[in-house]
Amino acid sequence: MTDYQQFVVIRHGESETNATNTFQAGNQYDTDPLTLLGAEDAARLAERLALLPVDLVVSSSYLRARSTAARIAEATGAPHVIPVRNGSTWVDLAADDPEVRNHASLLREIDVPSELQGLRFQDPRARAIQHAATSVLAGDLAVAVGELKAERGGELQVHGSGALIRWLLANQLVDELTLLVCPVVVGQGTRLFPDTGPDLALELVASRSTPKGVTIQVYRPTGRPQYETVTA
Repeated sequence: MTDYQQFVVIRHGESETNATNTFQAGNQYDTDPLTLLGAEDAARLAERLALLPVDLVVSSSYLRARSTAARIAEATGAPHVIPVRNGSTWVDLAADDPEVRNHASLLREIDVPSELQGLRFQDPRARAIQHAATSVLAGDLAVAVGELKAERGGELQVHGSGALIRWLLANQLVDELTLLVCPVVVGQGTRLFPDTGPDLALELVASRSTPKGVTIQVYRPTGRPQYETVTA
């Protein structure tokens, strides 16, 4: 047992769409397998990682990611899990659980328009489709984001931008906040929440921790908090 936790981020091996520079759209649970080169690279990486103490292997549900992670899990003996959406929270499912294909993977890539399926990256038609699918917000941005939330299905996610998150919170545009707390005191750095500003009540809707002590909490803003009045 060490006094720190190490994460190793790995990109999947070369897949068929990587090799041909084509777009892959839609549910990629059983499409876009690794090429022979990608499988060989994944196997070599697994051999190297077998020399390290690996506690857990995590991947998305995409076939190319699962295939790469499966080789690492087999070489290291570590369990291979896939975090998936389950209502308003998430669960870790074993990679070989058939239920994985029925849930959205938290680690999935951004969804791309189905019209891009099979087109090469540099195809002029692909560029036209991407431009048509791009929206530029103008005017009152708070109003525009609110309208965007109301009109479209799915999720609008923000990862790691403290300034944007603070602006969204100040404008009451955040429905859910996921905080990861690592057991490390850094002592300096950029604040997530501002030094001054309106207070905010949060309702805890989900919480879990990793074997190494990282806690993951999901909160839902509920407006201004109510304080008790203390009298002498």
